[in-house]
Amino acid sequence: MSTHKTPRNYPPIIESNRFVRNGVPVQAALVRQLVESTNHSAGRREKVVFQKCKQLDSILESDTADTELWHFGFHSGYNAFRLSFDYVLAAWSGDEVDPPYCYWAVTDGWTGGSTVNTENFSSQRKSTVPSDVPQEFRVGRVSVDIEPNTAYRCVLHGVNDARIVSCSAVVVYNKVADDADTGVVDQGLGTMGSPILSAHTSDLVASVNALWNRNAVHLFSWSSDRESASLTRAGTSQHSIWAAGVTVVSAITKGFTVDTTGHNRLTGTSVPVFMAVRAERTVGSGDASVTLKSASGNHITISGITTEGWYTTTGTIPIGETKFAFHHFTDGAGTTIRTDAAVLFEYA
Repeated sequence: MSTHKTPRNYPPIIESNRFVRNGVPVQAALVRQLVESTNHSAGRREKVVFQKCKQLDSILESDTADTELWHFGFHSGYNAFRLSFDYVLAAWSGDEVDPPYCYWAVTDGWTGGSTVNTENFSSQRKSTVPSDVPQEFRVGRVSVDIEPNTAYRCVLHGVNDARIVSCSAVVVYNKVADDADTGVVDQGLGTMGSPILSAHTSDLVASVNALWNRNAVHLFSWSSDRESASLTRAGTSQHSIWAAGVTVVSAITKGFTVDTTGHNRLTGTSVPVFMAVRAERTVGSGDASVTLKSASGNHITISGITTEGWYTTTGTIPIGETKFAFHHFTDGAGTTIRTDAAVLFEYA
């Protein structure tokens, strides 16, 4: 019998209880790519949750008093930390006693919650009557800090006849991936000389699921210019919230088209979504409802609308390209509904 010394370049024994699954060791290169892709998804992106723009011949002007104008809501994803508003305001002539301005009020939760206002933003003053042309508009940005994985509702306020042309809202995510946050994994995982344990691969799976569940696509936001501009409906037939008398969804009716191809889970046959509407039962005591509708029929319906506010529910929409519209209706009996805003985003 003879003995042999193990060469120094001989690979060490793989501890199967710690590193091997199904008889195959985890590849460090694969783990590194997963880590980088996951953290990139958590930090290196932004998500638009609201956009609205007025035509130059119909720029929205607030009242002299503080006036609520545009409404929308959203759900911040993991690693989110700021909500930025990019705005365009038309110039003012100086006829107003006080300078006109706007601000956004951002409140956590669909009901209740605490509110934080952005700083006031205003346009330039003109000594003569301004022309409604882009070179006389003011473009700027204001922002507020937000919490991750939290629902928010927002409302644009106009004061002293402020004239808003357009605005978009963008959720900004932390560029520094901190693994103390859900949805982020340790960036050192899989580096040379470090172990790859079951807990590490589990962390990867949990982070990817969290990102999918809470950072999915914001599909649609709409707001009327103000409550007085919102359409109402009194009757059992479903009418579009954008065009009175329109009862169907077709290629020529007002609506929005989304493509959810590949957005379902591996075993899912539809895409889970969250729907919210800001509405009020203005007359009567009967049931008032808003439904998400396509040419194939109703998909999600919110009923029981009473006092003014946000109403929410969850449901599913089909996989693929589909045109939708929001329709509202009541049970008759002298009941009227007014719909001011609608939101739809993927959520599970």
